[in-house]
Formats: sequence, structure tokens, C-alpha cells
Amino acid sequence: MRLVILGREPLNQLEGWAKQYFSPVPVRKMAREASLPLPPLFQSSQLPLDIRIEPIKQIRLLSFNFEIPGQLARWDSKATDLIGHFLGHEGKGSLLSYLKSQNWVTQLSAGEMGKHWQFGIFSVTIELTPKGMDHLPEITEAFFAYRQLILAQANPRDYYRELETLAKLRFHFREKISPDSFVTSLASEMQSIPAPKALVAPADFGSYPKKEVQKLWEAIRPEKMIRILTAPGVEVDQVEPYYQAPYASGPLPPKELRRLRKPQRLAALQVPSLNPFLPKDTNLRPRQGSASEPALLVDQPGSRLWYRQDDHFKTPKVQLRIFLTSPWAYATPKEAALVRIWTQLVQESLNEYAYPAQMAGLKYSFENEVKGFEIQLEGYPDQLPLLLNRLLAQLKDPALSETKFNIFKQALQEERANQSKLQAYRRAYYEAQYLVTQKLWHHRDYLAVLPDLKLADLNKLLPKLLHNLQIDSLMSGNLTAKEAKKLQNKILQGLRAKPLKNFANLIERGILLQPGEQLRQRMQVEDVNSAIFLYFQDGAETPKNDALLGLIGLLIQQPFYTELRTRQQLGYVVWSSKSSFLRLNGFQFVIQSSSANPKKLTQRILAFLQTFGVKLQQMSNDEFDTFRQALIKKLNESPQNLAEEAGRDWSRIKRGTYDFNFIPAQLAALKKLTLEETRLFYEQLFLGAQAKSISVEAWGKNHPFSGQSLKVKQVKATHEFYPPLQP
Repeated sequence: MRLVILGREPLNQLEGWAKQYFSPVPVRKMAREASLPLPPLFQSSQLPLDIRIEPIKQIRLLSFNFEIPGQLARWDSKATDLIGHFLGHEGKGSLLSYLKSQNWVTQLSAGEMGKHWQFGIFSVTIELTPKGMDHLPEITEAFFAYRQLILAQANPRDYYRELETLAKLRFHFREKISPDSFVTSLASEMQSIPAPKALVAPADFGSYPKKEVQKLWEAIRPEKMIRILTAPGVEVDQVEPYYQAPYASGPLPPKELRRLRKPQRLAALQVPSLNPFLPKDTNLRPRQGSASEPALLVDQPGSRLWYRQDDHFKTPKVQLRIFLTSPWAYATPKEAALVRIWTQLVQESLNEYAYPAQMAGLKYSFENEVKGFEIQLEGYPDQLPLLLNRLLAQLKDPALSETKFNIFKQALQEERANQSKLQAYRRAYYEAQYLVTQKLWHHRDYLAVLPDLKLADLNKLLPKLLHNLQIDSLMSGNLTAKEAKKLQNKILQGLRAKPLKNFANLIERGILLQPGEQLRQRMQVEDVNSAIFLYFQDGAETPKNDALLGLIGLLIQQPFYTELRTRQQLGYVVWSSKSSFLRLNGFQFVIQSSSANPKKLTQRILAFLQTFGVKLQQMSNDEFDTFRQALIKKLNESPQNLAEEAGRDWSRIKRGTYDFNFIPAQLAALKKLTLEETRLFYEQLFLGAQAKSISVEAWGKNHPFSGQSLKVKQVKATHEFYPPLQP
């Protein structure tokens, strides 16, 4: 057993608690796993092994797997990190770069999985394109050609020291995480790492582990490979008994094995370059006062900049969030699909450049949304502008390829087709979002337009997409106001867009239910399980009602789970929570079950609400105050790190409310709440004649139904939405 206790109390008090409460735990002299005699996972006569699996979803995965010596006792060698760095590299000349240039793959990852004291599995996993399915031997040979190149040309000591530098950088400037996550992960790490080293282990590399690295490379050979292909339509001849998955297995063809032992050298493959993005400036900027909320530093037509300098986390990093509002980003399903493909193409074009930057702590994301698209960057102030400039250049002058366009179009088609194969509760949640959102294109809408899309359509759209923009930014962390304004000017100069007028009404809006209204959506799903999503709507978000819903969530959460999951055993997916969606408050319940159909699940939820309503009437003021104080304590918790603080500020900016003091207002309302107010609110929300609800029933294969689904477009046409549009 390993124990970690974290608290604000003095160390001797924490130590006293540990002795008081955990000394009675008996010390059992059990043999450690490392000393137990275990056979190898595979006999040499079984390898190399070729396995094919036919999935339900539209996915194409190829993996190369190798049994390696157990690494748990070798926590300080970092040998698998080094091998994973080489084989999983995404920069110029890497294996992934070459395979992408052939249009055979879209993604690749490499690393250890299934850690054990005596053995482990080193796996290289590749996402294939349809074209890649026809080139499995060439992909496999390229993998071993790259292995051979690394062994012949790379100086592993240099890369090991670079990994150490990056690890020490991450360790030195790592940000806080939630206390429960911290103690849980630390206790787990201490199962294999000595307690005095557990905190520093990620950055403790020690000397170069030459023998360990050699053993790993020796294990990653064609003769020891387990190759697994997971894809629709593969030839199978068996069915796995537990999950009923069709598969086939057999030896690797002898002719292919001979080629893999002496793979052909590929000129496009190169050993990775040492990282050029290591930060040189990690000094903290001079503090320019303290701020409880971001300040609006720039407010001009087409551009707004909010700024907050870090004055308490003391991290040298910068958080940059940018939202580009464009009326063309989601105008029709066609534009929405084209913009999604475009964001993927931009990320693809940046991948080789951005990969080493990411390794050095400089991260970015670029995603499309209903109102436009969002850019996020995080990193050190001397390196962040380099990646920002490159990203802006790609937005304005992308190198678009017909082949790459078709690859990402195919990927989007498969992603949307897989939407119908999700677990029942996820299908129910998706359909609920579609029902309550005024403008949200369904996956069926995407599938209707995707087959006919061409690169020419995207080339025609891009000039309109970026011609008129509203550019909103949040910059926080280790930068001055002057530096923030300079970055904002870089963004404006890079995009060269004209100000977007009347952008205030380009907002996401949620359906407003009438008092007493109950909408019920039903559908058959491909899952064997059934699920219910039951949503009760309150109304427009206010600090007081948000506090009431949070308090009810705290009161209900454990009894709801205990009753419906533990006692009634309806299923493993059982949860309840406050819902704040599109600035509308509400409360939601979700259950997924193999034994009960959605109608019965709904009845059980409603019965629970009746029973708990009685308990709430019987609750004492002292018991109520215990929950109220617990929620006050939770809301008083400060952000744990710079990213969390920036995320909280950014959510208020994106929502268009700019109410950075919403939580203090919520706390003020919560402190005044009475038990009687809470009872009345509970009654009106769940039980009264005016209660408003939406239920989405996902009927699984075990519970077929015959009935009609709700005509969602007709429902939306007859309802009002919130927030109201400006005149």
C-alpha cells in the first residue's frame, strides 16, 4: 500500500493522521509481482504474428507491437521515452512525414503500453487512409527502414540529454493540478518509484542507459513483431468469444519477413533534428499591478483585446486565446463541412514545424465552431510569436492539395457516419444538443453534402471566410501590456481582414420551453444498451438560480447514484448534474442500461425525484447548511493554474456576457439562500405543473420500439430562442 496525504495543516499533524488512521493496516509479506515466475506473453514459435480485426466503426488502424523487458523497476532510465521519441517523431524526415507524403496515413504514435514488472508492450499505432490499406507491406518495411536509419546515424546520447532538458523545463515550470489528481497520481507512482524520488522522477534521467536502449532495439525486430490491422472488410475466420469481435490470425508471410530483415533504404527518411524551440527567455516580466479580472486593452472596429498579467502563479508562460467571428463559418452544412476540412488542412501543413515546438512546451490548437474558429497558443514569450506568425501565414496562404483535401473529407465522412454507432447515452446526449440548439447541423446534414464537395469549393469560400472578421483576443500570463498590444497588431496585420459589422447577432441560441411543456424524442440505436437523457429547464442564467442548481446538484448527486446505480443496479452509466448550456440554466439526468428500457428509466428518475422531494421537506436547517457551506467552499476555490484562469475568463468573453464577477455574485446569492427557497425551487423545477422538460430516449437492440420520432425542425420553427437578438 502507498499513502499520500495533502493538506494545509502542519507536517507533524499530517504525519499524526497517517499514523492514527493507517497504522492498523496490516503489513502482509506478499511476494511482489516482480518476483513471481511468469511465462513470456508469446513463445518465439508464435512470432511474428499477423492479426486482423473487423470493427463496427469506420476506422483503419495498423499497429506494430513488441514484447519488451518490464520497465517499472527501471523508472530512472527513460529508455522507452527515447525510443518513443525517435519512432513517434512528427518532424521533417520522420517516419510519419514520409508515410503522409505517400498519402498512406494520417496519424502515428509510439510508446510503451501495458506496463508490468516483468514485461511490457512497445506499440507503434498508425491511422491509415483508404489508400494506405493497399500498402501495408510498404508501410511495415518503411518502419523497419526508419529503425535501421536511427540505429546507424543517430547519436542517442544527444537526444537523451535533450529529452532530459525538456523534462527539467516541464518540471521546473509545471503548473498546479487539482489536489485529488495530484495525490492519486503520486500514490500510484509510488508503487514502482521510491518515495523520496516520486516527485522528481519525471525529470530524473540519470546516466545514459546504453544497455537498456540496446535491449529495447533488440526487441523491436521483424521476428518479434505482432502486427494488428483493424479495419472494415478485412478477411476474418474466427469470432472472439467475449466481445464477439470477428478476427483472424496467422504467421507473417515468409517473403515479407525476408524483406523486413533487410529493408530498402528510403532517401526521404532522416534522423530528427535537435529541437530549435528550446526557450531562451524564462524570466518573469516586471509586474504592473494586480488585477482581479482582465482589462479591455483594445476596443476598436473589428478588434478587441482583453489582457491580464499573471501576478500570482509566477510562471514564465503566456496564454493566448483568439476567436475569429465569421458569418460564413457555419452558414450552411456545406460551409460548415468545408471549414472543418480547412482547419484540418491548416493543422496538417503546420505539423512538421509545430511538432518540435510542442515538445518544447509551445502548444497550439485551431478549431472551427458555430460562430467562427478559435486559436489557442500557450508557451514562452520569446518563442510564441514564431508559431503565431507561421499559423497566420498558413491561414492567409494555405498550400491546399487535392489529395489531402480528399483524405480529410473522407475522415470527416467516417467521423459523422460513426456518430450513429456511439454508445446509447452519447447518442441521446448528441440528439438533445441538436434539439435545444437553434442552429446546429446534424451529422445527417454533413453526410448529405460531403460526397459532392471539391477543393474548388474551398478555394471559392476562403476569400469570403476571412474577408470580414471580428477578432477577439485574450492574452494573460508573463507579458506586459505593451507586448500584448504588439501581438494583437501582429494578428491584425497577418489576417488583413476588414471589420465585421453587426456581429452581435452571430450567437448560439437555445430553445425556450413553455411552462409545463414536455418534449419527448425517441430513436432506435445500434447499441445493445438503452439510455435516457432527461433535462429540466429553468431559464436564463442568473447568479441566484445558478447557485440554487449547484446546491440541488450537490444534494442529489450521491443519493441519485446510490439509489439507481447501486441499489436498483440499472447500469454503470448513471449521473446527474447542473446544466448551463447556451446561457440557459437547467438540470440533467443520464442513465444507460442493458436491463431497462428508456420508458422504465424515465419512471425510475421521476420516482426518485418524488421521493427525494419528501426528504428535502424533512431536511433540517443544520443539514442543509452543511451542503450550502460545502458549495461555498467549492466556489471559493481559485484557479489552480494560469491555463485554468485564462479558460475561466475566456468562457465569459466567448459567451458575450463579460461578467467576470459572476462567481462572486453567485457566492453572494448562495450565502443568502434558505432551505425554504430551495424547497420551492426544487418543486417548481421538477415536480410542479409548470415544470419544463426534454427527454431523449435511445432504445437499444435489447429494447426495440415502434413509434415516431420528434420532427425537430418543426419544433424549432414553433419555439422562441435565447438570448434574444438585438434590433
